Amino acid sequence: MTDPQSVPDFELVPPSADDLEHRRTMRSADRKQQIMEAVVEILSARYPEKFTIKEIAARADVSEAGLYRHFTSKTQILEGIIAFCDVSIRQMCADIDAQPGVTMLQRALLKVQTLLRFAETNPGLTRILDGEALIYEDNDLAEQVGRILAKAETSIRQSLKLAAIEREIPADTNFSMHANLMMSFVEGRWRRFSRSGYKTLPTEGWATAGAFFARLGR
Repeated sequence: MTDPQSVPDFELVPPSADDLEHRRTMRSADRKQQIMEAVVEILSARYPEKFTIKEIAARADVSEAGLYRHFTSKTQILEGIIAFCDVSIRQMCADIDAQPGVTMLQRALLKVQTLLRFAETNPGLTRILDGEALIYEDNDLAEQVGRILAKAETSIRQSLKLAAIEREIPADTNFSMHANLMMSFVEGRWRRFSRSGYKTLPTEGWATAGAFFARLGR
């Protein structure tokens, strides 16, 4: 038998104010994530219509009052989703730039392919990135998306510049034009994906398109 005297006393220590605040912050972050995911789910429907706070709350399984405790408006929810896209795309480009044994031209092409795959994996986000879901929303949201696309294009252009330095492509290559063509292709494929009700996959035919882009400047 266990000696009762050998069993340590259990002392209930009340959580500190910092612990309670941390728990509240974590719960709030989880609920915010849940609400943003609800919007993406709504947009993932093949042909979604204009959505309201009421519909978002119902999909997230929260009351409208509960939703407003985390977001002041639908615009703020969409801003959170756009911020996620921004971080994700920048990180994907950074990961490609950090890959060893990959030529600079291959990095540019990988960035294009990764943008296509990102949309294919996240249909609801595609309708935000191609602007369809923002038609009736605050104009500043479309400008935020525009800045994300501009940064992606800049990343591709930088890879092409480095490809010229490494003599993978001609030094007189018009980097800006080629990067713009690549991003125009990405945005066009995104648009076809959402317009087709997600039937026409962005990566469809990439082998041919990738080979075409690999010949640019030659």
